Parts: sequence; C-alpha cells; structure tokens
Amino acid sequence: MEKLSLKILDGKGLIYDCIMQISYKEDQVFLSYYDELISLEVNSSFPFMALVDIRNELEKLDKKIMCKGSRIDVYPSGMSMVGRNAYILRQGKQALTDDIVDIFDEELDLGLISSVKEQLEYRNNWIRSFTKNAKILEYLDRKNK
Repeated sequence: MEKLSLKILDGKGLIYDCIMQISYKEDQVFLSYYDELISLEVNSSFPFMALVDIRNELEKLDKKIMCKGSRIDVYPSGMSMVGRNAYILRQGKQALTDDIVDIFDEELDLGLISSVKEQLEYRNNWIRSFTKNAKILEYLDRKNK
C-alpha cells in the first residue's frame, strides 16, 4: 500500500491536506481518500478511473484534488490507462514521452486544476484539434453524454 500526502482545493479557495492510499490486488486498484471531514474508497481496473471516481465524489462537496491527474490538460492514452502515467495534452500537438506525468504527483498551479467534465471536454477538443476522423468524434460525443 502506498500512502500519498496531497492538497485539496475547496470552493472558497481554501487549501488543506488530505491523504490518499493506493493498493493493488489482482486486476483491481483500490484508492482511498481521507481528510479531516470525510473518507472515500473506490476500486477500478485502472488507476486513472479510480481517481476520476474519487474526484466525482469530491466535486459534489465542492472540492478538487491538487494532483496532476486533476489537471485540465492531462489524460491517459489507452495503453497508459493501466498504469499511473498520463500525458499533458497540447492542442494541435501529438503527446510525446516528454509529456508524461504521474497522475498522483502534486499540482500546485490552481489555474490548471479542473473538474472531471472540463478535463474530458479538453481531451475531446484536443482530439478534434488534429483529427478529421468524424467517426472517432461522433463516438466520443455519444459516449460522454
């Protein structure tokens, strides 16, 4: 089990500490979140999706985790989804190995922290920024509604 100390941003702009614990068993990732007021536990086949599940619950409480996986411009590729890595996406540019970050690393730039919905919209716009394949875009639009 790995224990991470991170920061939380609340709707009033206040920042405080939280703990996340990550463990793996067979093909599942178990992610736990703790702060002074609440605790959450989720599991998923993929670390990024477990983080998304925690973020969705925290957003209901007007809280956002200050980690790379919460950045508006960070999203994993299909192949990196199984691990903790994701890419920093730049509109109109292909993601490169230099753009890889650990989704659980701390992110202190408040301007980059986003909601799950904003992050997904950014990722979809990134795909649109360099592809003309309408079928891919139609599929993403249907899947995310």
